[in-house]
Amino acid sequence: MLNAILREYEPDRDAEALRECFIELQDHEADMVPGEPTGADIVNEYIPWMLERCEHFQGKLFVAEIGQQVVGFVTLLARVPRSEPDDSDPEYALISELVVKSGFRGHGIGKALMQTAEDYARSCGALALRIAVTAINTRAKNLYLAKGFQEAQIILTKRIG
Repeated sequence: MLNAILREYEPDRDAEALRECFIELQDHEADMVPGEPTGADIVNEYIPWMLERCEHFQGKLFVAEIGQQVVGFVTLLARVPRSEPDDSDPEYALISELVVKSGFRGHGIGKALMQTAEDYARSCGALALRIAVTAINTRAKNLYLAKGFQEAQIILTKRIG
């Protein structure tokens, strides 16, 4: 891994870098999935919503920093209650966002962010950790599988309008 420092997000210090990372994440998803909004379209609404979810679900946001530059982040929600009665876990932890900026991918930063999130989830008593991935994002999916995640459910979508 590049000499990245992983630490908790500090709003006064990291807010603009978080916005930049989120926009890159969302733009990447919009490139893969037609009809997805761009990062610039939703960043002003999404970031406050993401931080509010952290407060509600005992979450934390961690950043990866190289040379005083934030190059990625992960959002971990540590205590998410099941949303459906047939869910196997009454409560679980969720990695809701994960991004490493394009020039820094492939150096283990994503793996380190995931490990930091998992360690925090475990410290909060979580027994299960979940993450979602866009179906055609094979690079991310392969990372998650390599970190011990297993496919649990596949959601299919059909545009009808």
